[in-house]
Amino acid sequence: MKKLLLVALLFAAVHTNAQSKNTPESADIPFIEVTGRAEKEVAPDIIYVGITLSDKITGKGAEYTIGEQENRLKKLIAGLNIDMSNLVLASASTNTIVKKEKEKGVAQRKEYIVKLSNAGQVNQLFEGLYNNEIKDARVTKVDHTRIVELNKETRISAIKAAKDKATYLLEAIGEQIGKPLEITEKGQVGYNSGSSNMSNSVNYYSIGGGDAEENTEFKKIKIVFEYFIKYSIK
Repeated sequence: MKKLLLVALLFAAVHTNAQSKNTPESADIPFIEVTGRAEKEVAPDIIYVGITLSDKITGKGAEYTIGEQENRLKKLIAGLNIDMSNLVLASASTNTIVKKEKEKGVAQRKEYIVKLSNAGQVNQLFEGLYNNEIKDARVTKVDHTRIVELNKETRISAIKAAKDKATYLLEAIGEQIGKPLEITEKGQVGYNSGSSNMSNSVNYYSIGGGDAEENTEFKKIKIVFEYFIKYSIK
């Protein structure tokens, strides 16, 4: 009885193995491998400006405290019709001032981030900061409100480009494209977005005077996707 059971199991194993070798998935299938690439450029509509405040002495020799700078900054934001919720305190620190081994006071420092929507607002903000003796500011990051949708659109364009390439190459030799056997996203080649994978590019501008409008420029956000696809040939 044991011998009969063993023979039955061996027969079942051989039969299953033979079936797996003859399945279409494991058979030799002619194929073509292609890559599809698509890119999109868009002007940023989210611009973050970092503003650093610290106790200082003005050119006239007067003390210019952080408190006074904060008040002027908030008035400036309100005067430019920028929602106050777009101005946030990012960090704050204090350091003890020591001279000749004696404490002489405390140096304060605060970092604010303001969210803007276009270069015009950046120009106005920088000009206002300059006029208020607040000169430590910089564009820190750019993004776009539709970045998720833009990523999707670029992905679709890239995968369609791969299919089009495979189709016309096979038609040139009298063949037809079949089903995709493998699809690999090579990722975004350049945009490291706050959300994922995009490479934000911006010309940084530091406050320097009345020519802000001429000097503030933003490079467009460049989104690039690439796909590797393996198609069967009918």
